[in-house]
Amino acid sequence: MDAAAKPDAREVAPDMNANVDSSAKRVLVESLVIETDEKIRQKLICNLHVNEIQFGSMGQFAYKDIVNVATVYTNPNALTIRAYVLEGGKRVERNMKLELEDPERSRFFRQELERRSARKRSPHRPKNTSGNKLLILINPYSGQKRALQLWNNHVIPIFEKAEIDFDVVFTESVGHGTQIAEQLDLEEYDGVGVVSGDGLVSEVIAGFLRRNDRERALKVPILHIPGGTGNALAASICYHCK
Repeated sequence: MDAAAKPDAREVAPDMNANVDSSAKRVLVESLVIETDEKIRQKLICNLHVNEIQFGSMGQFAYKDIVNVATVYTNPNALTIRAYVLEGGKRVERNMKLELEDPERSRFFRQELERRSARKRSPHRPKNTSGNKLLILINPYSGQKRALQLWNNHVIPIFEKAEIDFDVVFTESVGHGTQIAEQLDLEEYDGVGVVSGDGLVSEVIAGFLRRNDRERALKVPILHIPGGTGNALAASICYHCK
């Protein structure tokens, strides 16, 4: 096991009893043992930067890519960080297991990491409120019935690891998505997921436009999980966003 690198004299380990200011550029954690997916263990220094967590020479996770931070039940000093990072144009699951020196340091590190990687409040929700629940609309016949396979085999495992709560509704006919969006309880859900081609996305937007509170409804995030045949909408968005 490699010895931990010496921190720069300007980098001081945080006071475990103090709150770290949100504007702080970095939080230093020393004597950290990291275990990767490949079971590689290494002792080094870990930094919480403004936009990412840096695992010394072993890489980094952007906070926006982290889906879960959990304590390891068998070791109160250990944390598991789960993320889906962008590699070669695709999202790939990556996990890091961190073992800190003591429970107090581990608790502080987890709280700070959770704060920095916390999900943003949905824009249609009032301030000082938060939630973690999605309504998922699935066209079971979309993409020659591949949409349902996509949901079961790929999306559900990610949602479960991210601890996202969700309700699922299977659309039954053309226009069903519009009816659902028109009657959607905005207080119950933080967003609408659409597993289909482009048509169901259009139906949801049409339903929001029919509402008396359309201005608020149009702020509801729409998660399009492309399960159609051509998926022109998703392709166009990805091209525009590079």
